[in-house]
Amino acid sequence: MIEDDVQCSKSFFTAIRKAVASQEGSYWVTLEFSKLGYIGKLYHTSDLPQLAQFLLLFYQEMPCDWLLGHFRLLLTQKEVIRFKPSLFQHIGLYSSFQGAVNRLKDNDFEADSLDLPDNPPAVMFTDIDTFENYLPSKAYSTMPEYFWGKAPSAGSHFTIVFHQPARISRLQVRTGSEERHTDYLHAGAVELGSQRQGKGKGCSTYTHVGAFEKGHFERSGLENSTAAAPECVRILVTESQSEWLIIRSISIWTKPNS
Repeated sequence: MIEDDVQCSKSFFTAIRKAVASQEGSYWVTLEFSKLGYIGKLYHTSDLPQLAQFLLLFYQEMPCDWLLGHFRLLLTQKEVIRFKPSLFQHIGLYSSFQGAVNRLKDNDFEADSLDLPDNPPAVMFTDIDTFENYLPSKAYSTMPEYFWGKAPSAGSHFTIVFHQPARISRLQVRTGSEERHTDYLHAGAVELGSQRQGKGKGCSTYTHVGAFEKGHFERSGLENSTAAAPECVRILVTESQSEWLIIRSISIWTKPNS
């Protein structure tokens, strides 16, 4: 379901197929590819008759895009499953309400969906005190989740250990959030590791590949930065900070091992 006033990301269908494949074996009713209204929502064909009947019965009670969440819950999908970046952007201006203007935009939209990260299978661990259920794995997810830790000290780390060595070509880390502007990594570095150790110990050797700038890190052309395909990625805190730390997203692009 994409409505008629949207811009579609390039190769959005390929990106959706990749997302569906990632959910193989799990139960879902709705997969969302935009956070706006009734844009970019995917359903099983077998559920469409029930969805049509549900909307027909209750469209006078509330707008149809508001009914979506109720339909999902009735079919026992408790959590929203939304993928980022968004594949559809609202470009309309005039609302269906007479005389109203709708300027809503999806700030997670990216025009080139083929640029989606690979994020190879991995485990994550950190010595930063994690707040409640904002677990390290949430920073590595394609879902709109994040890691949130209490004030990190110099030398603290957030480490990703791949199941298999990965030839990394590009790496991007975003910290902080729109709601909590100060909870970003004030000073830190990214390192690629090799010679994986035992569980929870990461790698024995690391190579520095760059530093954070204003809470963000991005580097391309990393495939030749280490002699062997990296087995770990480590985010290292280089200065203590009193503010907490949100790691909003970690995105990794890879190339086939030669």
